[in-house]
Amino acid sequence: MDIKGTLTFVDGVLKTLDKDASTNSVDLVYDPSNIGNEPQIIGETETSYVLGFLRSLSRQIDADKANVFNNIGLELIPNGSSPGVVSVTRLTGFSYKGVNISQSIKRSFTLSATGSTSTPSFALRFHYLDSELNGISENNLLLFRTQNGTVPFRPLTKTSIDLANNVLVRSNIEGVTFDGVNTLLGIFTLGDYTNALPVTLTSFAAVAQGPDALLTWTTAQELNNAGFEVQVSTDGTTFRALGFVAAASPNSSEARAYQYRDATAGKQGTRYYRLRQLDVDGKESLFAPQSLTFGGALATSVQGYPNPFASEINLALQTVAAGQATVSVLDGVGRQVRRWQPTLAAGASNLVLSDLASLPHGLYVVQVRYPDGQTQRLKLVKE
Repeated sequence: MDIKGTLTFVDGVLKTLDKDASTNSVDLVYDPSNIGNEPQIIGETETSYVLGFLRSLSRQIDADKANVFNNIGLELIPNGSSPGVVSVTRLTGFSYKGVNISQSIKRSFTLSATGSTSTPSFALRFHYLDSELNGISENNLLLFRTQNGTVPFRPLTKTSIDLANNVLVRSNIEGVTFDGVNTLLGIFTLGDYTNALPVTLTSFAAVAQGPDALLTWTTAQELNNAGFEVQVSTDGTTFRALGFVAAASPNSSEARAYQYRDATAGKQGTRYYRLRQLDVDGKESLFAPQSLTFGGALATSVQGYPNPFASEINLALQTVAAGQATVSVLDGVGRQVRRWQPTLAAGASNLVLSDLASLPHGLYVVQVRYPDGQTQRLKLVKE
């Protein structure tokens, strides 16, 4: 449903059909030629609201101003500069689950941005309904975020909370970009500070080993996890199942490591790999794909995790030639802050970059110069 005027609730719930926002959602369509008369949601209450996906589609964001996104319950205030063109997707009726009784409220916002290579710091005002609290005491609410669903939810604390009007405020959230793309930090939700909100996957890497692709991933904690379906695509859009890796156990509070080898013969060109994580009760999550190129020379690649990192970075390297490499960590303005010169064997290898705890928070670039002269870069964030 596209809303170009006003959607006013009097009584009743408007429900989308499934969990795919690309095909089932209520969309508030921004018309740049009609500024001042933007579509609005009016009258949402505890008993009358959009259940499922509600999207405020792309619009240019103003700096140092509260951008309200058609009254869907989120306000973004960038500090000093604009993050570009921003889209916001609200999901209600769904909560993120962790271990034991860890869970989020039944509301989350996914933010994405284009048109800028940097994200300023910003403030968020997060509105919610009492019916979405999911048993969490309002006094315990904190803002949590995850970047693209591939790292654990991390607490952002809170600056203030208005219990009467159901608004939590967090100021001075650090802006981050990945590979030159402004992501505005992915998914935001509220949770209980006494029970953290981990996402199962904490790393996912794909490296070439001769004609094969070795996929490795790790989890921090698992709840009702049946296992992982490994999927592949040759165009990055249409995926098919390659195999299934069962969970070590359905429930775990310990770090676990998994791997899968794609030994399909005759691989050519770029192949995209992603994971479809399945719960025991049938729920599923998809994790962002990793790509490898086959054919001709052996693929050269670098993957790094965790992202964000705290004290060390684990690198998965793939190189054509053996010999001494140079690995540098550069800060946000390009200054070298750490340097290593490891000796690499041809093919796949792993390297741990340690002693990083003292680095200031922010964006860093890991630069790898391989023995054959090739150079690759990887952007990561220091939490």
